[in-house]
Amino acid sequence: MSEIEQQQEEEREVLLSIYDGDPAFKHLPPTTFQYKYGEDERPKSFLLEISWGSSYPSEKPSVSMDTFYNKHVVQDVKERVVSQVNMEAEQYLGTAMTYTLFEFVKERLEELLAGQPESYISDVTESVDRITISGTQELESASKKSVKKEQLSKAQ
Repeated sequence: MSEIEQQQEEEREVLLSIYDGDPAFKHLPPTTFQYKYGEDERPKSFLLEISWGSSYPSEKPSVSMDTFYNKHVVQDVKERVVSQVNMEAEQYLGTAMTYTLFEFVKERLEELLAGQPESYISDVTESVDRITISGTQELESASKKSVKKEQLSKAQ
């Protein structure tokens, strides 16, 4: 077992021990870890995914918010979270950092979620406000016209 593999195995064991019983933490073997922030079904909740590459911890892990759970999170917030976590990871190169990165997000949750709507309704309202109906007159005139039905004979 190489030194990097040994470091990864040790960190994996530590993470599983620390987060044992924490429903917000999920391990997707062998090298992907997810942590859910906020309450389920709330607009300000999201899932952060950290995956280790073959050279981790000598290289930064892959940080992602591209999960189905995050479909409600606005793109600016996703980009801010990933960018901030990547910047934080720079200073920990060469050391175990997954726990530190998850905790970094916990500590700065409000700051990272700035710009995320408070409710889903505001998202829908905002979208509806942007919709403009064109051709209203065409719709009105079309509804006034009576539609002639084709007359069928008894033989048909």
